[in-house]
Amino acid sequence: MILSLLPLLLPALPAAPPQQDEPIYLIQADGVIGADGALIEDGQVMLRGGKVMAVGAKIAAPSSAVKLRLAGVLAPGFVDAWSRVGTEHGVSEASSYLTPSLLAVDALDRDDDSWEARLAHGITAVHLVPAVLDQEGDPIQVLAGWSGVVGCQGRERVMSARARQTIGLLSGPYRSREGGPSSLAGAAEALGAALTADPKAAGEAALVVVDSTEGINAARAALAGVDLAWIAAGDPATFGGALRGQLLGLPVVDDGNWSARQVETWRRLHAAEVRIAFGTGDGGPWNGPGALRTSAMAFARATGDAGAAMAAVTRNAADLAGLGRSYGRLAPGARADLVLWSGHPLDASSRVRSVMIAGRTVWSAAPREGEDEE
Repeated sequence: MILSLLPLLLPALPAAPPQQDEPIYLIQADGVIGADGALIEDGQVMLRGGKVMAVGAKIAAPSSAVKLRLAGVLAPGFVDAWSRVGTEHGVSEASSYLTPSLLAVDALDRDDDSWEARLAHGITAVHLVPAVLDQEGDPIQVLAGWSGVVGCQGRERVMSARARQTIGLLSGPYRSREGGPSSLAGAAEALGAALTADPKAAGEAALVVVDSTEGINAARAALAGVDLAWIAAGDPATFGGALRGQLLGLPVVDDGNWSARQVETWRRLHAAEVRIAFGTGDGGPWNGPGALRTSAMAFARATGDAGAAMAAVTRNAADLAGLGRSYGRLAPGARADLVLWSGHPLDASSRVRSVMIAGRTVWSAAPREGEDEE
């Protein structure tokens, strides 16, 4: 039976309390985006209890498995790698340049329309990241607080309140608070002093916002032994070479802020094996939720690497949030966050048909006129 445009992605998957005899579902689709980002034609995904059990061209499923056939391409849900959209008043604390206890998830606006809009674009999770500069561009937050991961279903659910400690090490100069730093050298000194006073202030994983090689070097010197990921401020073409093999968050692009220089920078970063993750940042008229896919499509054209382009909005983005083992990929043990597309997600003509989070359908598109619901 073809379940292509029913009101729900998987109407046969009711919410069930965890128990040993939870049903197993074997879903076959026209295509499945595997853990490496490659398309598996006529691929299969096996689910149980809201998690992925197996992915492949042909899965040996038990005879008791409920078998379903879907028309379209199943892909992991997109992850917005770093954002402050959907918060009430931004995400920062102006009282001090050292606010390591701040939680970005405390700023959630539970009535913001962006959550529903994100589902319609295939986004299932958002990494909320504290700002290291205020709205005027200064002063700086050196230890800005904990990022957090939020699911987009319903009025959202916090999946991680303490993902990565956020650290600002920017070139400056910037306006200092009383006793606060006004330059990169001062920010690095403040970070070192804070870590001397509390060696655990940065946690085990940190997200560092940088705009220079000097900032990268300062972070590495101060944060030895800490798992580091990066967000680029300024022009990553001037310092991206220092991040070979590293995970780097970049802002999305759309018609309003696209440039040939950015595309060339992507090519060079990709050639340097920098792992890219796209985020919507503070939002704006040109970088709404659809800009994640727009950026991934542009990245695929620029680099010729569709797998890396998919990773930039799925597994790399989840890795940036410190949740890569469970989110942003279709692999055994990962959470069953699935999006059914009418075609390949990087095909501009494809659209989202329905969205599943943790094994439950949370959003579905209305059938277009003339399309069969059966």
